[in-house]
Amino acid sequence: SYLNDLAGQIKKHNKKENLFLKSSKILRAGLWVNQVKEVADSLDKEFNVKLLESNITEASITVIKNSNNLIPITDIKPRFHLLIATESNAGEFINCAAKYISNYTISYFDLKSGKSPALPSNANTLIVLYQTGITDSIPANLRESLAKFPNHKIFINFSKISSELCGLESDAIVQIYNTNPIAFSFAAQLVFGGIGAQGTIAVTLNDSISYGYGIKTSKTRLKYSMPEDAGLNPEVLLKIDSIINYAISTGAFPGCQVFIAKSGIVVFDKSYGYHDYSKTNHVKRTDLYDLASLTKICATTLAMMKMVETGKIKLDDKLEE
Repeated sequence: SYLNDLAGQIKKHNKKENLFLKSSKILRAGLWVNQVKEVADSLDKEFNVKLLESNITEASITVIKNSNNLIPITDIKPRFHLLIATESNAGEFINCAAKYISNYTISYFDLKSGKSPALPSNANTLIVLYQTGITDSIPANLRESLAKFPNHKIFINFSKISSELCGLESDAIVQIYNTNPIAFSFAAQLVFGGIGAQGTIAVTLNDSISYGYGIKTSKTRLKYSMPEDAGLNPEVLLKIDSIINYAISTGAFPGCQVFIAKSGIVVFDKSYGYHDYSKTNHVKRTDLYDLASLTKICATTLAMMKMVETGKIKLDDKLEE
């Protein structure tokens, strides 16, 4: 309304028609821009763009091959080796894989070097992260090294799908179309059971792998995702940092780990402070805790909360009632 009123004032106080027309065009353009911004803001409130992107990425992941149901990995104790052959940063894959496994090594392979990748013979499972498009085709030296590796092999192809995948000597082959951090995170979760594969391909690769083909896998472990994916408000979780940091700074406790999961989805997992007040050892995600004398917290308190929630008791009820 402000822009419309201003346009009227310009028309009233300027005799030259061309000045009014030019001003009117500018003001209408400004009004259109503001309307577009209002629509964009409205859409952003109505649809969580990041969650939508996450859901699309997860739903599109396709398993092309899965010999002996290797994916999802069931035994996470043996040694794994991660071979990174991607142009995009694979750090999120490593970070997410480390939430499921601890016995692993990493090496990086330059696809343009002409050399064969060094692969440890004592690894039980080799996981290759490859990005189509860096070279015209999957290098022969990588294919040969993959064929020679004696144990389990998982090949994950990022970006564009290629018919070359059909000829790879790998126990499992996965196609992921994105190269963003979400895609790398879900790639690790798929391998270790945090999510299941539901996607199908939209092209024909050969006579047996055509449009609509895709192998389904199951979710067997906790998934790591954003709070909205579990129906939680992320703004509420932002308060955790200040509460914990205040408690540590006032000496209530030297450190802790906060882990929140809902509906099989981990939405918060963070370590704070130290093991004790000597501040010698930082709290780590892999620390183990003695769960002695927690019956009141883990059983009684939760049972009472549920009874209050369902209206069976009230917090101000007397024990005799």
